[in-house]
Amino acid sequence: MHKIYRHCIASGSSYEVGFQLGGQLLSDKELIKDLTTPLFGGPPLPKELVEKTSVLFEKYIPGINEEIKGFSDAINVSYTDMVIYSSYLNIPGGCSHFIISQDGSPQGKIYHARNYDYDFSEIPVLITAGIKNKYHNTGFGCKIFGRFDGMNDQGLCVTTSSADVKHTGRMGNGFVFPMVVRAILEQCSSVYEAREMFMEMPYAEYRNFLLSDKSGTAVLIEASSMKKSYKRINIDNGYGFLCSSNHFTLNSCDEAKPVQNSLIRLHKMEEVLTGRKSMALDDIKTLLSKRYPDGLAFPYYSGGMGTLWSIIFEPDSLSQYICYGSPETGTWKLIDQNGVSGCTETMVALDDVETPNGLWG
Repeated sequence: MHKIYRHCIASGSSYEVGFQLGGQLLSDKELIKDLTTPLFGGPPLPKELVEKTSVLFEKYIPGINEEIKGFSDAINVSYTDMVIYSSYLNIPGGCSHFIISQDGSPQGKIYHARNYDYDFSEIPVLITAGIKNKYHNTGFGCKIFGRFDGMNDQGLCVTTSSADVKHTGRMGNGFVFPMVVRAILEQCSSVYEAREMFMEMPYAEYRNFLLSDKSGTAVLIEASSMKKSYKRINIDNGYGFLCSSNHFTLNSCDEAKPVQNSLIRLHKMEEVLTGRKSMALDDIKTLLSKRYPDGLAFPYYSGGMGTLWSIIFEPDSLSQYICYGSPETGTWKLIDQNGVSGCTETMVALDDVETPNGLWG
């Protein structure tokens, strides 16, 4: 199967960025349908829900309602039809991510890397947004207005992974991860600021967050609607890395039981990263590119576990390396985050492999 990957660049006011993105993506009827069709085959969103959610959005992501309005004007629909206003955007996915010091020193440079694994249904759009009076950032859009991951122009990076891929835990009331990631990227310049913001935000789901910045500071946050726990990277205490897959490891809510492949991936990352005094960019790519269980790449798209993209952030230099599709066979490239407004497309082949028994056991 082939999939189109897009990199859309927009700048200006919140409304102007939304209008530009809408114009750039207008021709993709499948994407527009995805953005305007109620989730899970439900009825259209009631006006009171849209209004309630928009107030919450504006508190933590100022200007986002204007961006949504600009996008909806560009595609000629009512902004109340945009599915982003649904309270629940709990997107599944089996992801692996890690942060490691490059040279073993407390203030040293770090790498922050991730694979995003899901099935064919995801419509990948990398967005570079330069909104006035906000930190400019680049990350993959979730329903366009949220973010799966990203890095801003201050060198702050965010990646996430579900801690409940089988959806066995209780959802709460509050934000889900795409809006948390976006709020952090636009308004925070450091891990400390991001952690403080997130700890204060109402949160609804089971998720792991890795945050890093160009000072070499990094933190793992494990969050549910009931509790948020965190662990800092600490070279002096013998762990110059942080890693996470699809389950909790800290003293947090343990209702979401891990699947087997999550345990194996976490063990593989710990095995490779433990005791490393340094790690080169090519070493990072190798870990991301080897097929599970020897590495973190997955080709099981029909089984819900195929690598759709991989990212390596280098916060100190504000560099972002991306591989569209699986890094087993794909090509890495350095993303231009300062290009002119517009949208480029890349066609990528995704080779589906039969899902082995026990992958989700």
